[in-house]
Amino acid sequence: MKNSTKKDKKSDKKLKMSLKNAKELINVDLKDLKLKPREIRFVAVFCLTWDQKKAFIAAGYTASTENTLYANSTRMISNDRISTAIQRYISKAIEPYKDRLNLMLLEVWYRRAFYNIEIFYNSDGTRKDLNEIPEEWRICIDGIEKKRYGKSPEINFDIDWNICSRTEALKEIRSVLEIAIGKNAAADFPVDNKEKLEMLKQRKYAELGISEKDGIIPFDKFRKLRKAE
Repeated sequence: MKNSTKKDKKSDKKLKMSLKNAKELINVDLKDLKLKPREIRFVAVFCLTWDQKKAFIAAGYTASTENTLYANSTRMISNDRISTAIQRYISKAIEPYKDRLNLMLLEVWYRRAFYNIEIFYNSDGTRKDLNEIPEEWRICIDGIEKKRYGKSPEINFDIDWNICSRTEALKEIRSVLEIAIGKNAAADFPVDNKEKLEMLKQRKYAELGISEKDGIIPFDKFRKLRKAE
């Protein structure tokens, strides 16, 4: 038992991050938030791992049980000053990809607003299997549910899904347009005009130098491209 306790303490020490390393990792001005050293370490490790329990331990906090650890680390995430620090880090981290994220949002809501029902159903009205639906159009499916019936529900069931609402998607396009082209420009932009929305989408692809047929380059490839520039 004593040996295992010593090992646990050693592993905890390995997990802990120095305040200097934490500040270098975040690299965002947080002075106005007046975070304590352990809070800064918590933010840094959380932004590095997205694991609140690891961040809690690495920051130097302790908890007597797993439940207490989870509860206390959740409380840390909910703290206004800490959540603001995390948001600032995320905002800075995604800045190089902001235009690409705008395009991805535009693509998502464009598909959800203007999908063709034939993508999801056969000509006789029956639903297609999920693997028959192109992956890029699956973002139009809001939920999938197994409906079981009969004496053997484990083998007797139908797969049901809910397709998104075009009306709701059109509403969302307004906010996406505000991000993509600015609030003032979006105010005069008719959200029900598919042709103009398509033109905006094409313009974004052109600005980023991406071919639409190749799709949006995944972030890992995009990072390599940025390093090569």
